[in-house]
Amino acid sequence: MYASNQSQSACQCACVSACVLLMCVCVCMLAASGQYLDAVSNTCKACAAGFYCPGGTTAPIRCQPNYYCPANAAAPTACPTSPPLSPAGSTAASQCMVCQPGFYIANATTGVCAPCKAGAFCPGDGSITACYAAYYCPAQSAQPTPCPVNATTGVYQISQAGADAVDMCASCAPGLVFTASPMPTSPTYTGNINATCAPAPAGSVAVGGVAFPCPAGSYCAGGTQGAVACPNNTWSNAGASSASACVKPTCPAGQYLCSGQTIGAAHVDSCCACPMGFYCPGGSGLSSVVPLACPAGTSSNAGASSANQCGHCPAGSSLFTPTRAYKWYDFKGQAQTQNACVTSCFEALCGFATIPAATAPTPAPVPVPVQHW
Repeated sequence: MYASNQSQSACQCACVSACVLLMCVCVCMLAASGQYLDAVSNTCKACAAGFYCPGGTTAPIRCQPNYYCPANAAAPTACPTSPPLSPAGSTAASQCMVCQPGFYIANATTGVCAPCKAGAFCPGDGSITACYAAYYCPAQSAQPTPCPVNATTGVYQISQAGADAVDMCASCAPGLVFTASPMPTSPTYTGNINATCAPAPAGSVAVGGVAFPCPAGSYCAGGTQGAVACPNNTWSNAGASSASACVKPTCPAGQYLCSGQTIGAAHVDSCCACPMGFYCPGGSGLSSVVPLACPAGTSSNAGASSANQCGHCPAGSSLFTPTRAYKWYDFKGQAQTQNACVTSCFEALCGFATIPAATAPTPAPVPVPVQHW
């Protein structure tokens, strides 16, 4: 027999030690508020923090979001903040001081959340942070928005810390380079990248916010100075950082200062055989290592070192200027054409530019071997 009609789920029976006429008396044990009845040990246990236990329960109930539950709670307590916000399982009122993303705790005493101010961002943990450089933050921003890249140059733009609109983003001023740590790898970068516009490093020049190697034939001390041309009759490799890098190039007779057949990458120590239609005296200084064109109507073999080696084309051949073959590159890395004596020439090689062969050269010309293509 039972002393109570409560269900077994809400209580456990315990028999008294005395029995009358072989009949034992059982009493119903109900857990009090803030406790729960443990079915294994058949004892009442205190409700842990983060849970609540109404009277008679056999298992603690997890505290729901926007409430908090200290130890021995019989019911959850609503957060006092406005709006009431907290994660599930909160144990104290201090955990209620969390705002919706885009809001921050404007009054720590009352816990009231307010919309995030323009020029700042509020991730939802109650804090407010000034917008990072290279970002902008309109009012009520949960996270900062990266400045867009320059549509023309493809280079990242920058803003001052605290920017509140996209029109506050701009490319670095001339002579300055966009730098960041870490450098962003996509237009949707996140986190504080410590961006700034810094002077170009030595040996480089800033163009559109990006550092490029100092052009060959000049030197760049860095900063906002830009490229300075080498003194007359001297030349430098790309990336030179001081005037001492400008030297007088030297090539032997029959050769000229070339670019190693790589456009835009001149080398002061790179000499190539003089091209056909030119002669190269050789020597020291920029003016001495530049090919000189043969006199009009004449040509030369590759490697000629003087004008005496230029001559008219022999009978039966003409002087052509190829347009798609026999190119040579000057010390600036620019492609040039060369003349040659040929017996025939197709449009694919030469176009239509021809010079009639000389018929009565005076003085006697130096024969130039006919090129067969």
